[in-house]
Amino acid sequence: MAIHRLAPLIFVTALLVRPAAAQDAVPQSPPRAASARAAPVPVKVTIPDPEKLKRTTEHLAKMRGWVDQVAGGAEQARRERDVLKLNCVNEALTQMKALLRVAESADLAMREAVSRKDPSADAEYARVAIAKVKVEKLRREGTCIGQLAYLADERTTVEVTGPELPDPGVSRPPSPSAATPPVVRPRPASEYY
Repeated sequence: MAIHRLAPLIFVTALLVRPAAAQDAVPQSPPRAASARAAPVPVKVTIPDPEKLKRTTEHLAKMRGWVDQVAGGAEQARRERDVLKLNCVNEALTQMKALLRVAESADLAMREAVSRKDPSADAEYARVAIAKVKVEKLRREGTCIGQLAYLADERTTVEVTGPELPDPGVSRPPSPSAATPPVVRPRPASEYY
């Protein structure tokens, strides 16, 4: 009886052990000889910690200014009651605010890492710099065209100049279709069309 209960357990164990053994048997590739076409090694640029703190403060100030600028555009679209422009500006503003929150949390984490002399400060600084670039891109592309670009308001006037019309009492001239001869079409190339 005990063997029947252990059989599924032994079967499952055998299935799990085989892939693990196969992973260990992966052949190691031979070391490659250095060639003239070797990939360039990325160079890590280190920025001193006080400079990182200064730059992130500047980046956050710029980002807050850009968010305020776009928020002003949203308020202007509300005043103009321009729904298309408001939707476009709100979409950009939402993304910018989210990126600003990411940058602020990365700034806080970077300040803590700098105070502990932790190397993770570089990664947090990179997050702030990337967020700044994305917010700047959204600000540049965030100039939205609204309804006013497509609609004319009631103050717009249109002046039309055209030929002088005859008096209504004068008989109408013949229509142009009566003066032109009928069009004679050539015989079709195929009888089936």
